[in-house]
Amino acid sequence: MLSRVKPAVGGDSAVSSSEKKRKTKSRKIPRLEDYLSQRDYLGALTLLEFQRNGGAAEENTDLWIGYCAFHLGDHKRSMEEYRSLTLRPDCPDEVWVFLGCALFFLGLYKEAEEVALKGPKSQLQNRLLFHLAHKFGDEKKLMGFHQNLEDVTEDQLSLASIHYMRSHYQEAIDIYKRILLQNREFLALNVYVALCYYKLDYYDVSQEVLAVYLQNVPDSTIALNLKACNHFRLYNGKAAEAELKNLIDISSSSFEFAKELIRHNLVVFRGGEGALQVLPPLIDVISEARLNLVIYYLRQDDVQEAYNLIKDLEPTTPQVGSPPDTDQKALLRLSHGVVPDCHGVTQNGSGSSSVTSPALVLVETPNESVCGGPVVSTKMIGLVSLHLHPYRTICRNCVRMFKLHGMDYHRTPSGTSTAPYRDVWRVGLANTAARRHTERQTSEYILKGVVNAALEYILKGVVNAALGQEIGSRDHLKIAQQFFQLVGGSASECDTIPGRQCMASCFFLLKQFEDVLIYLNSVKSYFYTDDTFNFNYAQAKAALGSYKEAEEVFLLIQSEKIKNDYVYLSWLARCYIMNQKARLAWELYLKMETSSDSFSLLQLIANDCYKMGQFYYAAKAFDVLERLDPNPEYWEGKRGACVGIFQLILAGREPRESLKEVLPMLRSTGNPQVEYIIRIMKKWAKDNRVAL
Repeated sequence: MLSRVKPAVGGDSAVSSSEKKRKTKSRKIPRLEDYLSQRDYLGALTLLEFQRNGGAAEENTDLWIGYCAFHLGDHKRSMEEYRSLTLRPDCPDEVWVFLGCALFFLGLYKEAEEVALKGPKSQLQNRLLFHLAHKFGDEKKLMGFHQNLEDVTEDQLSLASIHYMRSHYQEAIDIYKRILLQNREFLALNVYVALCYYKLDYYDVSQEVLAVYLQNVPDSTIALNLKACNHFRLYNGKAAEAELKNLIDISSSSFEFAKELIRHNLVVFRGGEGALQVLPPLIDVISEARLNLVIYYLRQDDVQEAYNLIKDLEPTTPQVGSPPDTDQKALLRLSHGVVPDCHGVTQNGSGSSSVTSPALVLVETPNESVCGGPVVSTKMIGLVSLHLHPYRTICRNCVRMFKLHGMDYHRTPSGTSTAPYRDVWRVGLANTAARRHTERQTSEYILKGVVNAALEYILKGVVNAALGQEIGSRDHLKIAQQFFQLVGGSASECDTIPGRQCMASCFFLLKQFEDVLIYLNSVKSYFYTDDTFNFNYAQAKAALGSYKEAEEVFLLIQSEKIKNDYVYLSWLARCYIMNQKARLAWELYLKMETSSDSFSLLQLIANDCYKMGQFYYAAKAFDVLERLDPNPEYWEGKRGACVGIFQLILAGREPRESLKEVLPMLRSTGNPQVEYIIRIMKKWAKDNRVAL
């Protein structure tokens, strides 16, 4: 500070007062039109409030304040401004329609309809009522307002947005492209086209179309959010989060538009992190928040909470076919909130995306064996899985590839119909691993390949199946089977991976494992490293007696959670035994801690080894069972196994040294038959010089 040369204050002598006055005069007073042309609604709102508070307000200042607040996404403020205007005696009649638009975006649809009808008939009123009819599901009114639409840009954009919300994405694209040809300067239409391609799972195409708009408007909230969603589908959550952070960084603290959407999608991109803090308040704001919360509960194995959250959910997307005979009809939409905000009145920014999810688990048991032995549960995990990376329809390149290989993707892989129902439920093949047509490692216990048009039905099926298995409810399992059949048999989903998975799940519940394999065999190349798929596929193989193939698939599983599951252990033990590897099955038991599951596995090993003539390990298992539970059946099983070992020794198929272990096992039982059996064995050993 001691070396300062330039004075801290003053120093104006270098600039003459006349020059300062000239510069001051040359500054332009900001105009409202300038702010609006630059889409700077915050600046426009600030100017309008300054004019109103400073007493310099013009005639339509209050109307413009409502307009700017609306476009900033502050629909509550917009509603308040318009409502205050309606209280004035000189209020323009069209304000009622503006108020209806604000109420519409606040979700107050009944109130929006009431106030909109107070306004004069106009194109805007018709568009608003058109969207309200869609919200109310009133098809008659919807068609009436549809007939009133004119061939003008605003009406056609409104019609396109209705097509979008009804999942008629190609129809929406056709309208947008037609308008774009006539109005090249309407760059925002590229966002709408990109949204439709996103919904059709053409993420690369969506990104290319979106880039045209972002080159001109790099700070667009909707466009940047869509870009983040595309990155999520094409790459991963980290790449998507980076894009979304760019949006957060350029947003001001007063920026309100799509805040809930951003918070929701951040949870999605982070794999469900913070779901319990963020999603519950958004349940009634963003429809997908409820669905993603259901998936989060499923992944946490809280099936009852998931069921409570979804049981009364009504479908919000078009039905995929005739609904099942149940009041539980809802489709899960696990996409990211990227809803077009067309000119006129349309939905604006409801975020969505799958967060997490567990796998579907179905229970089935193999045949009983000797001594009324136990049956092995089959657990179907994630045949229809909700995944953080859902994919949908079969891509054109894949269709071309399948046709080159002689596969009709509308039929079964063999090209034949082996059952009457298969002609109705066409088997389709879609690229569920289709992130740029590459296979992707999937997370364990996560449902994958969820489709836009049937997602809620799939989730309802998953939740009912999981709950039915957990509490042993046949009713819930039947409902799940109906939902899976509904999706898999629909014309829109039968040619997709989720549709095929749904049919596999349906047949798994019906215990028709041959049909399960027909569907799973056609898609297994896309799931080579997917633990949940391999678990289900191996069980279906084992249930049909293909134990060698089942063993190979079971051993591909890396998930510790699955590998520690009793169902996995019991099926793998059975495969080992059926493949003459009883020692490996016995080692599985030795690694387990004492529990009811270990006791059940011991019963399985004892019975299956006995049935397969592997009497040495059958005897060991029955011996342990008898020590734990002095049931006469266990003695009978041990006696038969010990005699079986002796027979194998006589036939030269078992080492003579095994006789040394048989005698102590027999002596551990106080049955009078023991001495007779031991005497015969000892006599043979003496005659054949076998040291005991």
